Amino acid sequence: MNERSFIFYTFVQLITDKGAGESSNFLSPTTAMQLKHLNLVVPDVPQAQAFFETFFDFHGEQNKNNMLTILRDPHDFVLVITRLTADDPANYPRWFHIGFIADTPEQVHAKYEQLHAGGVAIEAKPRVLHGSLVFYFYAFGYLLTEVSCPLPSPPIN
Repeated sequence: MNERSFIFYTFVQLITDKGAGESSNFLSPTTAMQLKHLNLVVPDVPQAQAFFETFFDFHGEQNKNNMLTILRDPHDFVLVITRLTADDPANYPRWFHIGFIADTPEQVHAKYEQLHAGGVAIEAKPRVLHGSLVFYFYAFGYLLTEVSCPLPSPPIN
């Protein structure tokens, strides 16, 4: 454990201790958390909003003059899309990407067909890679996006 981790862990212990050996789960190091929010910066907010609503079941909750929009998916993931400003870098880092994980290979194939029929440029059909069925494309021409599904592991003899 490095010094920063130790300090944070100690802080969490201090604020969660109730005394006499009792502790709450508030900010406990063992409390499970989920990533449920992401902010993407794009040059065209309405284009990005339409893309996520059309292809990935997001719905708009709030739009502020096409500078920012807040979207939510059926699993309560909150996606904020903010307009790129002159001070922002023009591109995401090379390997930065977002991913959508499907439950079945059939869902991966169906999403591929939906995106392809919707005019989204996809270089390759779904393929097996690193134990998943996966395909990649660039949303809006620059945001690397993955759609995948983990495949069952072969039985060990």
